[in-house]
This record gives sequence, C-alpha cells and structure tokens, in this order.
Amino acid sequence: MTGAARTLSNAAIYGIGIVINRGVTLALIALYTRTLTMGEYADFELATTTIIFMTVLLDLGLNPALVRFCHMHEDMDLKDLFGTTVTFLTAWCAVLCGLAFAFQEQMSMLVFGAGDKAMLFALVAVDAAFTVLSNLPLAWLRARERSLQFMAINLVRAVVGPCAIAIFLFWMKWGLTGVILGDICGLASLTLVGVFANARWYRPVVRWAMLRPMLRFGLPLIPMGIGGALLTVSDRYFLNAWVTKEELAVYGVAAKIGLMVVIVSQAIQTAYPPYAYRLANEPEAPERFADILRMLLAGMAAITVVITAASNEILWVLAPQENYGGATAYVHWLALSFACDGAALMVMTSLSIVHRTVLASVIVGAAGIAKIVLSVLLIRTRGGIGAAEATVLAYAVELALTFWFTQRCYPVPHAWGKLACLLGITIAALYAASVALTWSIAPSLIARVALVVAFAAVCAVTVFRPSERSEALRRIRRRLVGG
Repeated sequence: MTGAARTLSNAAIYGIGIVINRGVTLALIALYTRTLTMGEYADFELATTTIIFMTVLLDLGLNPALVRFCHMHEDMDLKDLFGTTVTFLTAWCAVLCGLAFAFQEQMSMLVFGAGDKAMLFALVAVDAAFTVLSNLPLAWLRARERSLQFMAINLVRAVVGPCAIAIFLFWMKWGLTGVILGDICGLASLTLVGVFANARWYRPVVRWAMLRPMLRFGLPLIPMGIGGALLTVSDRYFLNAWVTKEELAVYGVAAKIGLMVVIVSQAIQTAYPPYAYRLANEPEAPERFADILRMLLAGMAAITVVITAASNEILWVLAPQENYGGATAYVHWLALSFACDGAALMVMTSLSIVHRTVLASVIVGAAGIAKIVLSVLLIRTRGGIGAAEATVLAYAVELALTFWFTQRCYPVPHAWGKLACLLGITIAALYAASVALTWSIAPSLIARVALVVAFAAVCAVTVFRPSERSEALRRIRRRLVGG
C-alpha cells in the first residue's frame, strides 16, 4: 500500500469515529439552539472557548509527545512511557482543577461577565481536564496505528455524553450547567474505557528520565496551543464585549458549520504524523511528502467547497431560521479558515520530524497575535462579519508562515504552481457559493450543485497530474466492478 493510500485508509477509519462524534455534536447543537435561549447559547460558546484555552494549559503538550516518543522506545519500555504520561497528567489536572474551584467566582466574572456563573466555570475546568485525560489512550492508539480500536473507543463518548446531557437537560432541567455536566460524563467514560482498553500498557509510575524529554518536546507546543486557541475562538470574547449576545450566538452556529471541515482535516491529521515519522528516514521522503500533501490538501479543499455550498441546508437542520438565519453569511470565510488551519497543521509535521517544534509555536503564536490585532480592528466596526474576516486573514498568515519556516528546516519540493491553482480555484468557488446562497431556492440549489461539479472538474485538471488522474480512474473502475 502506498504512503498516500495508507494514510488515507487510516484517515478514513479515524474519520468514521470522528464523523460519528462530530455528528453527535452537531445534533446536540440542533438541540441546544432549540432548547436554550440565544443568551444561554452565547454563554455555551464562551464556555467551550474557555475549555479550549484551558485544555492547552492542562495538556502540557504531552499528548502529541506520546505519539512522537512511542516510536523511540523498545516494547519493554512502553509500559513505563504510557504509565508515566497518564499518572503525571492526572496529578497535574487535579492540581489545576483545585485552583479553578478556589477562584471560580473571579474567573466567572472574567469569562462570562457575571459572578453568578461560578459553578459553571468550575465545571468548565473539570470538562477541560477530562478532555486532556480522555485524549491520552486515544493518542496511544494513534501512535501504534490501531485505528479500528481508536474508532470503537471514540463511540463511548458519542453514546454516554448525549444520554447524560438529555437527562440533565430534559429531566433535571439544569440548562447550560446540565449540558457541561453531561459532556463531563461522556469524557469521563471515554477516559475510563480508554485506559481499560490499554491496561496492559499502563504501569502507575513516573519515570522522570522519560518525562523530561517529553516535556522538552511538549512544553514548546503550549504557545502553539494558545496561539491556536486565539486563532480559532478568541473572537468569541471580543464579540461578547462589542456585540449583542444574539449576534454572538448566530456567529457561533456559523462557526459550527465551518468546523465541519475539521472532520476531514482532523482525520488526516490523526493518521498522517505516524506515517510521516516512519517515512522521514527514507531518501525519497521529501518527494513523497510533496505528492501526499498535495492530494490531501485537494481533498480538504473539495470538502470546504461542498460544506459552504450546502450551508443553507445544514443550517436548516442545526438551528431555527427565525433566530439563526443570518449564519450563512459567515460560513464561507470560516470554512476557508479551518481548511487553511488543517493544511498548516499537516505541513507542520515536518517541524516535528526535525524536532523544531518551537518554530510551530512561533508560527501559531504570530498568527494568534495577528488574529487579536485584526479582531480589534474589524469586530468593533463590522461585528460578526469582521470576526469572520479577521479569522480568515489570520489563518492565511499561519499558512504562509508555515510554508516559509518548514521549507527552511525540511525542504519539500512542492508543486507550487498546482498549489497556487488549488488556492485560487477554492477561493473563487467559495465566493461564488456565498453569492448563490442569497438567491431564491431553486436557482440557488441548481447553481450550487453546478458549482461543486465544476470545482471538481477544474481541480482534477489543474491540480492532479495525468498519471494521478489515470490511477484514480483505474481504482474507481476496479471498485465499481468489484475487482
């Protein structure tokens, strides 16, 4: 199996689990927008934003470090490696959660602008802690390329979390607090099942000789994580300060539609690094990286166009039109933003190969600062549209810096002309889709379907080589005839 095929195969399996979890998440959004007030949904956006920031501080970069260092130890040492990571992070999360409970009123005022949501903030901290801990067994399965187990264990949260949320939301009538508490139940169950499934690899020890190099690898990723959070969700805080709760809620729903792009990019990001680490020592690795990345980026661009073109229909499922109908005005920018981020994270794998993770932090940190500056300039005057524009411009900065730095640390002979064509075609298609979304139903639907078909055709001709198109057609014919 070729590198691209192996990566795509694992990505497809990872993607099934991710699609199920994301699908459940989107179904829950449809529930929240219909049961919570717009003000409560805006607070939900602020709560999830805070979880993202806290997760970075709680993780210490040890989840990606676990994936990287798994390939650097013999089997006899792997129990100590996994056990050290789980034991240390559990203790660290407990300490920070204690601090969150101690200062919950002050942090509630800072995050929500109201001191009466102190318990909600404390639950947000616990949610972030279990997010980190539940990722450890999943990272271990990723490192060992156990994609089927990864998918199966991911299903636990998809079942337990929604059931708990339904109980707290409908039976207990706990509102937003019940939503966060139900999510904690799902994450806690995922953590327990994940550790149990990997029990033979777990030894309750802390080996500092193993932990120190992992921290040296992981700690430089914290600025990257903070920068990533600034890029992704910091605009929620600005919107909370400068626009109404209702506009923040509408923007949050638009972001959820755009985040559907992440289903594809996250599946690829999950599968790609372990393969890349193995391939890196081969002489032809840079050339193979160039071809694999080009094909993966083309696939992600196609998903971005499809999601934007279908955003009217997606919104109809996710939220009542009378309250959230304006969300589609933001989707094309946000979808492109998340596609750029996914592309940047895949290309950044080169920095992990050469152990230059500090540069990844520099890149994402710089892009995060750009997001703050652009948000200040645009959101105050343009509201939600300004937030979407600030987001796509900041992600463009991230992607440009990523290519610039990685080419100096680990040169890859990219087909720059084809990548430029891909970017131009994608932007043109997204703009055309955003215009078609404003038309009446029948012309809009016909135009959007034609646009997706045209994008696929132009992309196949300009981005792929003739040999690649022939190989793709051969595989399709073989699948169709069952050969």
